[in-house]
Amino acid sequence: MKVPRFSSLREFLEWWNSREGRRLRKNPAAVEHPNIKPWLQKLLAGQSVEGSCSQHAAQSGSETIRRDQSPQHIRVVCPTCGAAYDFPQRYSGKRARCRCGTIFSIPTPAASYHDPSRDEAAERVDVPRPKDRTPTEQPQVDAAETPRSIPAETTPPTSPVAEQEQAAESEGKVFADRYRVMRRIGAGAMGVVYYAYDEVLRIPIALKVLRHEDLAGKKEVERFLREAQEAAKLNHPNIVRVYNAGFDQQGRPFIAMQYVEGWSLAQLLAARKKGRRSDAPRMSDRELLRIFAQAAEALAYAHRQHPPVVHRDIKPANVMVDRDGHAYLMDFGLAKQVRGRSRSKSLTVSGAVLGTPAYMSPEQAEGKIRQVRPASDVFSFGVMLYEAFCGRLPFEGGNVWEVLAAVIRSEPPLPRQLRRNIPRDLDAIIMKCLEKDPWRRYRNGGELAADLRRLLRGKPVSARPLSRFSLLMRRLKRRKGLVASMATLAAMAIVLGVALRGPGAGRSADTARRKAEAILKRLPLAATVEEQLKIYERAIRVAPQWQNLYLRKGELLKNNNRYDEAVKVFEKAAKIARRQGDRTGEAVAYFHIGTIYWAQGQSRLAAGKTLGLEKGKVDKALRCFRKVLKLLPNVRNPMTLYAQAVDATEKGHYDRAIRLLTEAIGMNPRFAGAFVGRGIAKVARDDLDGAIADFSKAIELNPHNALAFYNRGLTRACKDNLDGAIADLSKVIELNPRLADAYNDRAIVKAIKGDLDGAMADHTKAIELDPQNGRFYYNRGITKMNKSDLDGAIADYTKAIELDPRCAEAYNNRGTVWLRKNEYDKALADFTKAIELNPRLAAAYNNRAIVWTEKGQYLRAWLDWKKATELDPELAKEPVSLPAWTEKGELGRAMADWTKLTTLSTDPNRESAEALHIRGIGKHQRGDYDGAIADLTKAIELKPDYVEAFVSRGIAWAKKGEYDRAIADYTKAIKLNPRFAEAYNCRGIAWRRKGNYDKAIADYTKAIELYEEAGKMENVVLAHFHRGIAKSKKGDYDGAVADLKKVVKLKPWDRLGWLTLAALHSEKRRKKECLEALRRLLRLNAAFKSVVRNADAFKWLRDDPEFKRLTE
Repeated sequence: MKVPRFSSLREFLEWWNSREGRRLRKNPAAVEHPNIKPWLQKLLAGQSVEGSCSQHAAQSGSETIRRDQSPQHIRVVCPTCGAAYDFPQRYSGKRARCRCGTIFSIPTPAASYHDPSRDEAAERVDVPRPKDRTPTEQPQVDAAETPRSIPAETTPPTSPVAEQEQAAESEGKVFADRYRVMRRIGAGAMGVVYYAYDEVLRIPIALKVLRHEDLAGKKEVERFLREAQEAAKLNHPNIVRVYNAGFDQQGRPFIAMQYVEGWSLAQLLAARKKGRRSDAPRMSDRELLRIFAQAAEALAYAHRQHPPVVHRDIKPANVMVDRDGHAYLMDFGLAKQVRGRSRSKSLTVSGAVLGTPAYMSPEQAEGKIRQVRPASDVFSFGVMLYEAFCGRLPFEGGNVWEVLAAVIRSEPPLPRQLRRNIPRDLDAIIMKCLEKDPWRRYRNGGELAADLRRLLRGKPVSARPLSRFSLLMRRLKRRKGLVASMATLAAMAIVLGVALRGPGAGRSADTARRKAEAILKRLPLAATVEEQLKIYERAIRVAPQWQNLYLRKGELLKNNNRYDEAVKVFEKAAKIARRQGDRTGEAVAYFHIGTIYWAQGQSRLAAGKTLGLEKGKVDKALRCFRKVLKLLPNVRNPMTLYAQAVDATEKGHYDRAIRLLTEAIGMNPRFAGAFVGRGIAKVARDDLDGAIADFSKAIELNPHNALAFYNRGLTRACKDNLDGAIADLSKVIELNPRLADAYNDRAIVKAIKGDLDGAMADHTKAIELDPQNGRFYYNRGITKMNKSDLDGAIADYTKAIELDPRCAEAYNNRGTVWLRKNEYDKALADFTKAIELNPRLAAAYNNRAIVWTEKGQYLRAWLDWKKATELDPELAKEPVSLPAWTEKGELGRAMADWTKLTTLSTDPNRESAEALHIRGIGKHQRGDYDGAIADLTKAIELKPDYVEAFVSRGIAWAKKGEYDRAIADYTKAIKLNPRFAEAYNCRGIAWRRKGNYDKAIADYTKAIELYEEAGKMENVVLAHFHRGIAKSKKGDYDGAVADLKKVVKLKPWDRLGWLTLAALHSEKRRKKECLEALRRLLRLNAAFKSVVRNADAFKWLRDDPEFKRLTE
C-alpha cells in the first residue's frame, strides 16, 4: 500500500477524495497506515461515542464531523461516505444511522465550538451545503440498538422520517389490501417492522416495510427483497418463515413473515449483564447454550443447501427466542448463495463491506466478498458465543475502523481468562470459531452444531483448547519486530544452554492435530477394523497428546467387542485428559471403561438358569462411574444419569435406576447403552419381558452390540427359551470369537437343554481362551458330573479350587462327587470347608447331613438338616430322601434312617411331630398313603396346631379319593392360618374333583390373591391354571380362556398352558385363536405335533391346510 506523505490537511483531503484515495478507503486496514491515521484523527476530532465498542457501539463507533451548528440545527458529516445531515437541536446527544450503514452520535451544542478549518474540511469532502439539499437528507435511527454510552433506560428517539411513517401507518390501517397494522414493533437497518394481522390467513404476522428514504437506491430494494427470496427457500423450525412479499399500492416493498413473541438474543444477553435493566428473562449458561445449539442447527440447514446459503449478518439482534425457549434465525437481507466463483449480479455487492462490524469475519471486514463462505457465518456465530459467555465482545475499538482492524488483526483473550468457570470444551469451540484462517474454523454450521450437541450431552468435542502459548505465538506473528527480538533471545538462550522449549515441542500442538486430522481422512477408505486401527496409530504418533484420538480409537475397539484392548486405550485417554486438566474428557474416558466393566460384570449365567454378576468387574465399574460423577458434579446428561443408575442398581434401587435410564433415553433416544442398562435393572426386577424388549432395542440401534445380544441371550435362558438363548450367544461368539464368557454361558444353556457333548465342547473352548478362570473349570465339572465322568469332575473342581481357593460352591460340588464315589471322609471335609467359606450355603449343610447319616451320626445329621431348612425353607418341602439316596434308589433305607431320627428328638412335642411329618411325606411319595396318614395323624396329635401336617394329610386323603376328609383337613388348616395359600389351593382341587366348581373357583381366587401378595409367581400360575379348568367345567369358557391367557403371559414357556388354551379355543371353534396357540406350543416343543395331531379336541381341524402344516 503506497501512500504519500502530506504536509497539510488540505493536501490530505485532496488525495483522500482522489480516485486512488477512494480505492484505498474500501480497505479497513488503510486507516492504520502511518501516513493516514494522524490526518483522520485530526479530521474526526469531533465528539465520539464514549467508551469502547460493545455489540452496538461496534456499529456506531465512528466519530462524527460537525460542519456548522446554528442555534436551530446541528450539521453532522458521515466520516465514511461524506454525506451531511442537519438535525434539530432536540436530537442532540442521540445517535443516528447514515444510509451507508454507519451509526454516529449527534453532538450536543454545549460541547460544540466553531472551527473554520472544519468548514474547509467539509468542503473538501464534497459535502453539499444546505441550499444544495432540499430537503435535508435524514439518516436512519435504529431504535433496536443502543450504544454502551447511552443509559439503558433511555429510549432512543426515531428519526423524523420514522415519525412520519408512524403517522402514515397508523393503527388499524390495512396495508397491501391484506395486512391490518396493529402496532409498530421496531425499526432495523432497512425498514420498519409492524405487528399486523393477516386477514386472509387469519394469523398474526410481522410486517417489514422498506423505509421511504431507502427507495432512492435500486440496490437497497434488491437487498431488501433478497431477504424474502432467501428465507423463502429455507424450511426449518428454527428459521423465521416468510409468508409473502411484494409491493404495496404505493410501490413500497414489504415482507410478511412469521411473528415470534419473545425476545431477541441481544435482549437476553443484556439481561445477563450486571446493572443492565431488561424485560427479558435472565437465562443460565446451559439454557443459553441450548438456544445457541438451536440457532446453529438453523445455520447448518442453510449451509446444507445446494449451493449453500450464507447469512453474512449473524448477530444477536437477528436471533429471536420465543417464550418456550425456541430459537429462530431471521433477517436474511444480506444472505447469498455461494456458487464457487460466480459473479451473478443478483448475488454480489461490488466491493461493499456488508454486515455488522463487530460480528464480521476477517474476510468480510477486508471486503473480500468472493472469499465469504459458510465459515464466515461460523466466525460471526463465535463472536456471539464469546459475547454471551464472556460478557464482552472479542473485538472492540473506539470507532468502526478500529473495530474492523481488530477483527482483521487482533487475537481476543481466551474465554477462560475472562471467566474461569467456562468449560474447556466451550472455550475450544469458541476459539475454533474465531480462527482468522477460514480453513481452521468449522467448515460450516453443521460441524459447529454437532460440537454444541456433544457439549450439551457431555461428550468430547472435536475442537481442542487453545493454549496460552499458542495464543501468544499468534499474537507475536502479527508483531514481526517483537518476533525478531524473541528469536534473538532464543538464540542467546541456546548458546547459554537454556532450553526455552521442552523436548519434542518443535511442532506445535495445532500443527500436529492438523496433520492427525489429515491422516484420519483416510478412515472411510479402510476396509477392515485392523486397517482403521493402523490409521489411528499413525495419527497418535503424530499427535500423541490429543485425547480425542484415544477416545475414538477406544470406541472403535469397544464397538467391535475388543473390550480388554478398549479399556487400555480409554485409560490412556483418561491419563492425558487428567494431565491437561480436561475434566469432561477424563469423565468420558472413565464412562466408557465403566460401561464395559458393568456390562461384563452383569453378563453371567449360573447353572440354575439365573443371572448373576462377577463382583470384581462390577466393583471396577462402580469405581469408574463414581469418578464420572465426581468429575462432573453438577452436570445432568445421559452420561451422568447412566452413572447414577448403575449406582442405584448396585444398591438395589431398581425403580430409581429404571427412571434415571428412561430420562437418559429421553435425552438421547439412540443411547444403546442406556437400553442395555435399563434391561439389566429390569432383570433384577424380574421383568424379563421388559428386559428383552430393551436389549432388542439396543440391538436395533447397533446390530453389532455384542453386549446386548449377550444379555438378551441370558435373559431368554431364564425364560426357558433355550433355542433363542443359544442363537443370541452364538451371535455374540460370531461378533467376538475370543470372548470366553460367551462360550461358557452357551455351554450352560446347552447342558440345560440336554446337549452335554455340545456343552463340553464349549466349556473346553472357554478354558482354552482363558485358562486362568476358575469359574470355567467349575462349570465344566458340573457337566462332567452329569455325564457321570466323576474323576473328570473332581479334576475340574480341584483346578477351580486351585485358581479360586475361596469358592465355596466348588468345594460343595466336589464333595457331592466324593459322596457319589462313597468317599465319605473326603466328602465331609469338602462340605465342612464349603460351610466355613460360606456359612449360609444351605446345600452344603444339606449334603453334609447325608454324610452324617451314612456315618451313623444321626443327631449331627438332624442338626445340619435343620440349619439347611432354616437357610432355604424350600428344602423342608422336599422328601427327606436327598440326592445320595435317590441316585442309588435306596428310598427304603433313607426312610429307615429318618425313622431313627424321630427317636432322638430333644423336644417330643415339636421335633418329633416334624420328624413324623417328614416321614409321612416320604411314605406318601412311595405310594404308602395309609402309612403317611398314620404318621401325619400322630404328628397332629403331638402338635394340634400343625397347619402343614393337616394339609399334607389332606393331600394323602385326596390321593385315596377321600375328598370329604381331605376338605375337612384343608378347612382345619385354613382355620388355624387363614393366610395359608396352599390350603386354599388344595381345597379348590378337592372341590373341583367333587364337581363343586363354584367353591373351587372361590378357593382358587383366594389362593391367587395370597400367592400374589407373597410374590410366589409360580404358584400364581398354577392356581390360574386350575381355576381355568374349573371355569371350563362350569361352562364359563370366556373366563377359562382369560385364566389360561394369564398363565401363558406369566409363563410363556408353559407348554401345558398353551395346549389347554388351544383346546379351549377349539371347543368354541375359534380357529384363528386355536391355531395361534398351537403355533406357540409347537414352537416351544415340536414333539407335541403327534399329540396334537391325534387329539380328539382338534379332530375337526385335521383337514385344515394350516393345521396340517403345523402338525406335519
